[in-house]
Amino acid sequence: MVNERVRAFLLMPPAFALLGALIAAPHVVHVLDDRSTVATVAEIAAGTLPSRNVTITALVLADRGLKETVTKEKSQTSPRVSFYMPIADPGGAQGPTQVVVHTFHFEVFDAAEHPDVPLTLEGTVRDVLWEGLDGDVKKDLAAQHPLSPDVKLLELRGTANADDKLWTFGAPLAGLLLGLLVASNFRAPTKGKPDEAAS
Repeated sequence: MVNERVRAFLLMPPAFALLGALIAAPHVVHVLDDRSTVATVAEIAAGTLPSRNVTITALVLADRGLKETVTKEKSQTSPRVSFYMPIADPGGAQGPTQVVVHTFHFEVFDAAEHPDVPLTLEGTVRDVLWEGLDGDVKKDLAAQHPLSPDVKLLELRGTANADDKLWTFGAPLAGLLLGLLVASNFRAPTKGKPDEAAS
């Protein structure tokens, strides 16, 4: 019984911490990526950049953009408004959208006033594992203009970068604590008593 509980304490916390790390895997990749590079929309679409942290000068196609409002009950930050804006290299605005910018700020609306003037943007390409455009967002954007089959999501600097660090360190720690909790309540299965011999 004691040996089973010791084994539970040795195995469960690391296993749960590993599970937390796997859940946070895309965020871990972004935190470990401490480089940056100057890129074009075409280079981002090709997916061959040395870093997912990019600085890009591109046309922001505000007329094809999408506003998203997320409302949560009893939240001080609700409603939360963000924007998805297709971008294109100068001269490439007519083809299918290859990169979409996601931002919680209004700077992209400078493009609505000057649609032919490229903007310089800094952000992180979100294409690790299951990252990318949400299905509903992709559908709504595609209804306005064709999207490339492997359209990329570029998230501008801001809240999401802080979330990367929170997930990278928080998810494994939460898993570790959960593993300790499960191990502390672990009870080894008891073996049934052998049937008594018939008298």
